[in-house]
Amino acid sequence: MPRSLLRCLPLALLLLLATAPLAAQPQINEIRIDQSSTDDDEYFELSGTPSSSLAGFTYLVIGDGAAGSGVIEQVTDLTAQSIPANGFFVAAESTFSLGSADLTTTLNFENGDNVTHLLVSGFTGFDGQDLDTDDDGILDLTPWSQIDVCLALIETVGSGEETYCATTLGPSGMFVPGHAFFCPAGWEIGIFTPVGTDDTPGAANLCTGTPLEIFEIQGSDASSPVDGQVVTASDNIVTAVGLDGFFMQTPDGRDDLDPDTSNGIFVFTGAAPAVAVGDQVDVTAQVDEFFETTELSGSPIVSIDSSGNPLPAAIVFDATRPSTDPTSPSCAIEYECYESMRISITGGTVCTGNQQFGTDPIAEVFISAGERCFRETGVEFPGLGMPPIPTWDGNPEAFELDPDKLGLPNQTIPGGSTFDAEGVLGFEFGDYEIWPTSFSFTAAAIPRAVPSRGATEFTIGSLNLFRLFDDVDDPGSEDDGQVVSTAEYQRRLGKLSAYVREVLDSPDVLGVQEVEHLGALQDLAAEIAVDDPAVVYSAELVEGNDVGGIDVGYLVRDTVSVTQVTQLGAAELLTFDNSLLHDRPPLLLEANFTGGTGSFSFAVLNNHMRSLGGIDDPTDGPRVRQKRLEQAQSIAQKSQDFQTANPTVPLAVIGDLNAFEFTDGYVDVVGQLAGDVDPAMNLLSGPDLVDPDLVIWAIHAVPLRERYSFIFGANAQVLDHALTSRVAGDFVSRVAYGRGNADAARDLINQAGTALRSSDHDGLVLYLSTTPEIFADGFESGDTSGW
Repeated sequence: MPRSLLRCLPLALLLLLATAPLAAQPQINEIRIDQSSTDDDEYFELSGTPSSSLAGFTYLVIGDGAAGSGVIEQVTDLTAQSIPANGFFVAAESTFSLGSADLTTTLNFENGDNVTHLLVSGFTGFDGQDLDTDDDGILDLTPWSQIDVCLALIETVGSGEETYCATTLGPSGMFVPGHAFFCPAGWEIGIFTPVGTDDTPGAANLCTGTPLEIFEIQGSDASSPVDGQVVTASDNIVTAVGLDGFFMQTPDGRDDLDPDTSNGIFVFTGAAPAVAVGDQVDVTAQVDEFFETTELSGSPIVSIDSSGNPLPAAIVFDATRPSTDPTSPSCAIEYECYESMRISITGGTVCTGNQQFGTDPIAEVFISAGERCFRETGVEFPGLGMPPIPTWDGNPEAFELDPDKLGLPNQTIPGGSTFDAEGVLGFEFGDYEIWPTSFSFTAAAIPRAVPSRGATEFTIGSLNLFRLFDDVDDPGSEDDGQVVSTAEYQRRLGKLSAYVREVLDSPDVLGVQEVEHLGALQDLAAEIAVDDPAVVYSAELVEGNDVGGIDVGYLVRDTVSVTQVTQLGAAELLTFDNSLLHDRPPLLLEANFTGGTGSFSFAVLNNHMRSLGGIDDPTDGPRVRQKRLEQAQSIAQKSQDFQTANPTVPLAVIGDLNAFEFTDGYVDVVGQLAGDVDPAMNLLSGPDLVDPDLVIWAIHAVPLRERYSFIFGANAQVLDHALTSRVAGDFVSRVAYGRGNADAARDLINQAGTALRSSDHDGLVLYLSTTPEIFADGFESGDTSGW
């Protein structure tokens, strides 16, 4: 049975499932056959899968009639009935006063001898039929296909009144049990009078759970040591209330002071709970590891002792807790030891904009209680174990925040924002999250445009267009089936136009990646001209090899005259398997800038390289790594060939390189392109093909906190680069990233009229000037001797 279904089942049914094989049939859960005075409140209750049919089932009582033992005394046909949504079906007489009956019928249960209650399938007998004709305790007739569940209620042992079930209950003193209900340890005799004391028709039975503290239920391992058991947790404080349950925590005075055990737990009620923050409560329920979260579930029995109690102190998360070092966590199992406890964060950092899921367009953000999360050098922890190849810690301090999980207003939060929050630590879809009860943030300012170019500067930009496909279904695999509606296409064009104009300041040359074909790029140029007639672009694109239909190309302003555009290496093969090496072959633009102070010759090599996807996969990893290395070597050779043939022409190597400004430990792609790589720091490495080296501007001209163009998981990272030849370095004045995509909520891609989230990458702009500028480190842009 799926865990998601188990969570929805009531406690009584879960208790049955814990002690019996999983079956399609319902179970007998509670019976009242007698009370003082007139038997007005007789009933039987079945538990089962909510909304499941009872077709084919019959409830029988076999007792001692005029023909002796084994006589059918009660027949209740359930064929037209079904289990209600709460998981409990109640049949009772019209005089029933203990609740609502799902079936009103005549019962007249026998309470003066030993009786057997059965739930059977395929009944073909009749009321009054004698099934044990020789009264020897063995049924001679079985007019059913099977007995699904049975219970014999005993008035007198050895009386000669036979029973027909191995499961027996009673006597209760000198009498047959008037009330019985099922619990994990088996059937229990309920209170005879007053009626209703522990009767729970239509709800979970009042079973006695093992008394435990929350930290005993949680334990110090990943799973509860009492998973599946019914427990009672008493005198704990409600700390947060949600739509389908609540959190409670051990009061500080009873804290076990063990850093490896959590003092908090979630109680799943399935509907709005009737408790308030500050209530002291007792809860009897079943312990369940629901998708790796320890919780109390199955229609818990909750009682409130008092209200308005002080809350347990919150655990403070800060720059040191949770630990930033995966080899030295804050507790034995990081985050598990804080599960469901109160958490407080002051001055935390939002690492990403809102994620997006099918039914939750403005979903969780990744956060850190300290600094922003950046990708760093090396193979993600635990690494390769091959020093000196570096290991990146993976930023274990990053987790999530879901602002509206417990009913606070939903909010769109940009990456880079700072925040204060207090709440509880929940777990959902494989990630720990703080679910705040109070929350405030200072929003990062996006969009944030690059600086305006100076009078003597011209600019070269790069932007991944995030699979810009048009609204035409092209034949074959040209567009890989990525056809969008006309409305969506026009919205995408409008957003990209706004981003290019308002955030990137309309670069003179814009290298683009992930565009379907020349026509789509021409449509973008036309949209930009409509939105601002002063910005006139022409489009350049050569179809490549990508099976997904995406290509690299250029938008070129009328300030630039194009000499030629050449696709390079389209037929090169990967040595690993002789497949095509370049899915999106490098595209070389040779041109002259004709604005400003005069003509200026330059070249741009636009690239979109193989992603990191599968780089650590045991099967596909070797091919991925080899392809990334060979692509880097191929492009490095092309850069060197251009430098050799055109020693005075500045060259910019740009694009979505799908690589960091440092080694990922497998292959230093950018280092290979630049001609500056340490083979000892990489699993794979090739020869140095570039001399003089190219300049990696993400390192030399971008502040540390601005070094990102894309966010993966929680981690900001540079994937989009500008490298230049040394002769081009004489003219580079600065480099900037235009903010508004990587930090924006994903759902904003669907919002027209804004540049925000026009793509999933931030674009970059490289500024070149015929007048060398001085950097803050004291070097002229062309003086690279100190780098």
